[in-house]
Amino acid sequence: MGAGQERGAAGNGGDVDAVLQTALQRLALLVEATDALSGTLDGREALRRLCRVLLPQLADWCTADLLDRQGRPSRVVVEHFDTARPTAHLQGPLPDVPQASVDPLARVLRGAGPLVADPESVLDADDASAWHAAQVTLFTALHAQPAVIAPLRAHRQVLGALTLAAGHPPPLLITPDGDARLHRPAVHRRAHRAPRRAPRHGP
Repeated sequence: MGAGQERGAAGNGGDVDAVLQTALQRLALLVEATDALSGTLDGREALRRLCRVLLPQLADWCTADLLDRQGRPSRVVVEHFDTARPTAHLQGPLPDVPQASVDPLARVLRGAGPLVADPESVLDADDASAWHAAQVTLFTALHAQPAVIAPLRAHRQVLGALTLAAGHPPPLLITPDGDARLHRPAVHRRAHRAPRRAPRHGP
């Protein structure tokens, strides 16, 4: 094996190591999240623990909104990675979910998602509703950042939504239509390419 081949093999090994390390970190986070959800029978406390597990690895701040049996929304959890930042004033009942709103959280609570909330779109929307005012208050108080909003479902019914906002790109790939997809790193493509044959110059 030549020196170039040895360097290439070492580089590929480093790529594999990075992928394995990322997978192990996500597995550890999944275990922590499972423990957080199974460690209590109180649904709100479970969501609070989950948010605390996800911060700051996946996001800078996290909220959980739940629908009651009449479909009325309430913000039951607001957590920030900076525990000194006040968040209690952001919790409580929310206005009714607007049925025609294009706001990402409203759409998720109506059954869409997961979706991406672009802070500029949220803050600059031409919307005078109480719902929009509540979202502006949230994003302004916690610093406007890109957020992924995922539905909380049980038996195909939307029970609420979990919002994760990060100052860095979230660990999701965002498609052009605004949907969120889990990002799964792949081993560097060079490890799977067939070696090129040198061109022949004459017989």
